[in-house]
Amino acid sequence: MISHKNVLKISDNSNTGNVEISNRFSENQTYGIIELWVRTTQHRRSYIKITEAAENVVNQVDLSLTPSGTLDYYDTTWHTIQSISLNEWYHFKIEFNCSAKWDLWINGVKKSGSGWDYWGTPNMLSTMHLISDNTNTNWNLYYDAIGYSWDPKYNASDNLNEGLLLSYNNSTALDWQGFSLDGTLNKTVLGNTTIPLPDGKHSIQLFGNNSLGTMYESTVRYFSVDTVPPILLITYPLSVQEFSAPPAYVLSITETNIASMGYTLNGGTEIPITSEMGTIDASAWNSLADGPITIRFYLRDIADREVFQEVIVIKVASDVPTTPPGIPGYNIIAILGLCSIITLILIRKQRGRIKK
Repeated sequence: MISHKNVLKISDNSNTGNVEISNRFSENQTYGIIELWVRTTQHRRSYIKITEAAENVVNQVDLSLTPSGTLDYYDTTWHTIQSISLNEWYHFKIEFNCSAKWDLWINGVKKSGSGWDYWGTPNMLSTMHLISDNTNTNWNLYYDAIGYSWDPKYNASDNLNEGLLLSYNNSTALDWQGFSLDGTLNKTVLGNTTIPLPDGKHSIQLFGNNSLGTMYESTVRYFSVDTVPPILLITYPLSVQEFSAPPAYVLSITETNIASMGYTLNGGTEIPITSEMGTIDASAWNSLADGPITIRFYLRDIADREVFQEVIVIKVASDVPTTPPGIPGYNIIAILGLCSIITLILIRKQRGRIKK
């Protein structure tokens, strides 16, 4: 199961009841962090609940894997967070504060923005529940590395990043097996193993020899490791700047493995971009009324981690004077001609007075 061993497994084999595993904390918690890994074999409904009391149906953090293949949370209605793939491990980090809101990170990426509301109003949380739905049967849920921030040996996110699983098949009887990472000296292995790796580009090659001293080697595999979330900053425009025409934008990005970028205006359709600099789409800008406009920029990396930043600008009417209705527009040539006629009239009148 991709380097996860000694995991907690829930196997639901009946559609007339559900399977539930609960853990009541040693002390009630008003704030804290809970981390765990989650994997499902089918798109069925299941729950992760952190409740105020052991049997409480409200006053809780309520997460659900759904039959439609999404992860949702509940306050007074269900909200979809993201899609969930089958047989893939996901790292959840839940941070709660009963006097405020709660937050969720998935694989190191914050999903909850400025925080989500609870279902109810808990004064403290005391129990975590892992539950299968009572209409499901013949499927498995897996959990691993469950950690609580109030435990004395807990280190925040110490179970987030894992190594690379080196998994291979061999049909030759070998006396020795090993691998070379990035061209370094061979390291002996007995079979599948996990290799801690730093971010960046790497290569790996397998070797082995038999009792006759014949050396075998695999092809070289090249791959990249990216465990650091991207950084996105808005350099321009500035907050509450006024624009009549679509403004330019300048972003500052720290990420080499960009999958996609884009922005929205007032929460509308995402408009893709390919550069850190550009101009806001004219048709989208012109379709909005004058007033505050929220521009939210998105960035996703190849690990599907998404970050965003937003800025509020003010759309104003054009500062170029417009002609009032019913009055013809100004013509500079006509104005000059009119001035010439007036000058001639004045000259003629002046000359007439001299003759008298």
